[in-house]
Amino acid sequence: MQNSTISDGQIPVSRIFTNGNIRNVSTDNEQFLALKDSIDIIGQQVPITVYADGDNFCVLTGHQRLKALQELGKEYIKVHIVNKPKAKDHSLIQYHENMFKVDMSLFEQANGLRQIADKNPKITYTQLSARFGKNVAWIASRMKL
Repeated sequence: MQNSTISDGQIPVSRIFTNGNIRNVSTDNEQFLALKDSIDIIGQQVPITVYADGDNFCVLTGHQRLKALQELGKEYIKVHIVNKPKAKDHSLIQYHENMFKVDMSLFEQANGLRQIADKNPKITYTQLSARFGKNVAWIASRMKL
């Protein structure tokens, strides 16, 4: 399975298309809405993975980020461009991307928030809440650990 990098950068959202996804992109669940809010507040932090197909690019991974940027009316999207995978590997790559994400432990969440607060003494729970798509009570509970 070849999946080496060609280049990275930003391309117009209008040049992106999808060719199937193993996950449903639901735009009304809490996780998607938090992702969309985060992108709206701090911008897209993680590029989507695409491959060139003619003059356009097909999404391999990052369908939810793409949908969030489209709903926000953003013109450009950060991409990681790879060689076009073999048809038999398309779903395999998507499954791998989604299956092996490791969520932060409760300790890592609390420790990470404390590090942010230590380095940014004026940051508020409300600002942290907006940035990470969690309510203030969630932030406060982690900060108390």
